[in-house]
Amino acid sequence: MDDRDKIFSKFRPLDHNKGNAIYGLNGDLKSKKFQNNFRFGSILKNSGLYAPTFEKFNDIDEGNFCIHKKDGQKFIDAIVNKKQKLHICSFSFADDPNFIEDKMWAHYANAHCGVKIDFRIDREKFKDKLLKVEYNDQEIHISITPNSEEIEKIISKKKSYWVEEAEYRAITSKSFVPIKITKITLGKKFSSK
Repeated sequence: MDDRDKIFSKFRPLDHNKGNAIYGLNGDLKSKKFQNNFRFGSILKNSGLYAPTFEKFNDIDEGNFCIHKKDGQKFIDAIVNKKQKLHICSFSFADDPNFIEDKMWAHYANAHCGVKIDFRIDREKFKDKLLKVEYNDQEIHISITPNSEEIEKIISKKKSYWVEEAEYRAITSKSFVPIKITKITLGKKFSSK
């Protein structure tokens, strides 16, 4: 099976107000607090996921590498420059045996107050890379001139304690990954109002 045919999951937090409505879903941000709702509304409206640049990731250990060259700084600068041009969208593959859904709800869906969006990558619109994340604690050593393969290796590796995320990454030059939503699941503490 081509990875683009798999059903992936993206967990999103939602913020609820004290009244009967959830602000932000139609682009009306009453405060910064409801930005999560705006992002969810954008996923529904545009059938796509936001793909930030590498610097906006939350794990400070991501993207680390070692270089053993006399002129190392030149290669470090080249790698950083290439990484900054890429947009990366992360999501989970629930059929992976390491996947722990309860942790994803807790960490990424506002402790069950959010949603889980199941989707397929839109094959017709997305022609870029889709990489499965490798989980290990080994440092990545770069010994050759950094090429796209080396960069992909760096940006698709995480420490082993993240393995329960069963993560895939869409790597693109755009800030948007087109998807086809197959199902939306509300969290257990989603507001009935």
